[in-house]
Amino acid sequence: MSKYNLLKEESTSLAYDGSGKTYMYNYLFENGILSSSSILVKSYYSSDIATYLKERYYPIHVSEDDVIYMIDAKQETLALVSVYSYGYSVYVMVIYAHYTGEKVCKAPKMNKFIKRNSSEEKAAFNSLKEVLAPNM
Repeated sequence: MSKYNLLKEESTSLAYDGSGKTYMYNYLFENGILSSSSILVKSYYSSDIATYLKERYYPIHVSEDDVIYMIDAKQETLALVSVYSYGYSVYVMVIYAHYTGEKVCKAPKMNKFIKRNSSEEKAAFNSLKEVLAPNM
């Protein structure tokens, strides 16, 4: 990712500036092995990300704290979709992780990105939910 600006580097994580529609890329490691990756996309592009996800993943759960859990057809990859705020902007966060069949934990909160449950966040989440998990 030499074209991307490294924002944060720790023993358990890397964060890079995004490009195009993606605001940021994040990679989390456990014991030196990639455990999950995530992207942050401005909510303005939520219909694009919803289309992408709907073509590749199936909803399996919507949590009370507004996280849509999705799984791919091979049941290998889990995608967690939520909405967060940073400054005056609202972002869609998608976390990708290997699916092991074990109970999935809550989507993590990020230091700079906060779930405020603002009307903007709710509206963005509800529009995603209508597309990705309409019957849940």
